[in-house]
Amino acid sequence: MGEHATISADTVGQTADYPFAALPQHKAKLITKMSHNWNNRSNRGAFGLCFAVLIASEICCIRAQEAADKPSTATSKIDNPFDLLPVEQENFLPERVERERVEPESSQPTKSDPVSQNSEPIPQKGPQLPPAEGPNAAGAEKVGAVQAVGLPRVDRVLTEQYRRAMIIDFDAPIFGAQHAYLNNRLDRAQRVGVDLIIIRITSPGGLLKESVQLARRLSEIDWATTIAYIPEEAISGGAIIALGCDRIYMRPRGLIGDAGPIVLGPDGMFEHVEEKHVSYLHVAMRELAESKGRPSALASAMADRSLKVFPVRNKTNGGTNYMSTEQISKLENADNFEIGASIPEAGENRFLTVNGTRAMELKLAEATFESDSDLLDALTFDSSIDTRMNWVDRTVYLLNRPWLSGLLLFVALIALYVELAAPGISIAGLTSLACFGVFFWSHALGGTSGWLEVLIFVLGVMCIVVEIFLLPGFGVFGLSGILLILLSLIMATQDFVLPNNAIQWEQFQTNSLIVLGSVAVVGILFLAQLLLLDSLPGLKRFQLRTPSVDGAPSAAGTELLFSVPNPIATLPQIGEQGIAESVLRPSGKVIFDKQLVDVVTEGDYLDAGTPVEVIRREGNRIIVRKT
Repeated sequence: MGEHATISADTVGQTADYPFAALPQHKAKLITKMSHNWNNRSNRGAFGLCFAVLIASEICCIRAQEAADKPSTATSKIDNPFDLLPVEQENFLPERVERERVEPESSQPTKSDPVSQNSEPIPQKGPQLPPAEGPNAAGAEKVGAVQAVGLPRVDRVLTEQYRRAMIIDFDAPIFGAQHAYLNNRLDRAQRVGVDLIIIRITSPGGLLKESVQLARRLSEIDWATTIAYIPEEAISGGAIIALGCDRIYMRPRGLIGDAGPIVLGPDGMFEHVEEKHVSYLHVAMRELAESKGRPSALASAMADRSLKVFPVRNKTNGGTNYMSTEQISKLENADNFEIGASIPEAGENRFLTVNGTRAMELKLAEATFESDSDLLDALTFDSSIDTRMNWVDRTVYLLNRPWLSGLLLFVALIALYVELAAPGISIAGLTSLACFGVFFWSHALGGTSGWLEVLIFVLGVMCIVVEIFLLPGFGVFGLSGILLILLSLIMATQDFVLPNNAIQWEQFQTNSLIVLGSVAVVGILFLAQLLLLDSLPGLKRFQLRTPSVDGAPSAAGTELLFSVPNPIATLPQIGEQGIAESVLRPSGKVIFDKQLVDVVTEGDYLDAGTPVEVIRREGNRIIVRKT
């Protein structure tokens, strides 16, 4: 067989490709000695058996050691990431933080290549989580498939399993269209059963009222977990919206902050608003931060450029929080706290603005990700919906503007009046149908209208039709129809039935003014047609007049071009007799002096050929009886 290759102990300990490179030196020497005695045929059997037993036992030891080195699949109960705050400041934490304490759950460990003790650390991928502090710093551990940095605070959002996620792209200044777009997407997410909402925010800011409303709505969502992901910047209104989410994740170089309100001054330059608006925003941002367990002083510093923020370390547990001078003055047992120097990003006429890495250090953000894909890989969900603003959203927003909604209603009501005045399918009827259809369609996509409003409107129109054509006179059906139409139009412009707060009352007043204003304008035009059409120059030709008989001048003083007989004057007179041309039951036709006339009896049924006599006339209605 030729020469037998031998392996020295030094080679065994140094060759990386050798399968037993990790064997201790004394065991490697034993293998080497056995290989040198392999040429002795009498010893081959015994040596072979010992060699096999040694190798098998060593493999088992190596596998056991590898299993021991892997992270445990069962994690201990995760402490609240905000337990690191000073004990005396627990009253600053929201009740919702308690609900975020999670029970032990399993996580899948990641595979890592073995490295020697002298090798450089592997660059981290995925989320960069802030290290734990104080007594909780027990060692590094892996969360799901994500390697945490240092001693991590485990984020339940990254370990929880979600059924359906909605990724909302919010990449624009915050004005009315974007406000309606995000509200529409949140309504849709709730309808389709989404339990994870990811809002990808890239915004330089916008309107204050709309930004605060969106942030408060996000903070009140209890049917889904909300995430604000900031790849580039969330400035001003964008930062306000992000504070309303359960989690803020950023790219390391993304920016958040600078929420100081500004207005356009008389000289055409932007300037900061007066103090009362700053106080309002100050309170709103503090409430948003506290509702999600973030340092409220840092949130306030985004809107108040004079506010200084200091790191406050609890000497008892080592936890750190960030507080304003006012909050520090209210601390009890002040000796238990160590006050650091104010952070350089806040105060001194500067609105707090930080990047993702610094935001994570200040506990404004929970983690950083290098890319969108890293964030999505760190999360676990069965399916997702990716949505962004399109032309439909812009069209719906435009149609939902108060002035355009009022114009649609005005045109629709005018066309409806013309159609009811001259029954039949005409351009007026189609125009009214189209305007009402666009009105309800746009508000349905805007999230304020549904089939209930449409059914109430149709019922109101049917009541008016009954009043006009079946039960003439102004009665119950007419009044009920008008009220139902007004109710449906007002309900279609709002997402509530009865207002419950100041904001809803304001919206209700605006909607009522639009609807009632449109109806009032139509009513004024109707009265103007009846009263003023004769006196307005140039409009007389639009008024219909009864033509005169035998070519005589009409009331307007114009000569008719042809003679029009008066149909009422040619009808048979009382006492005139005729012969029934058809069966009268009780209405039918009778011939009077070669003229065929529609008549009605007093209730009797008469056969054709029966002689009859006119006993009464009611306009063009002829009543006859048998002679």
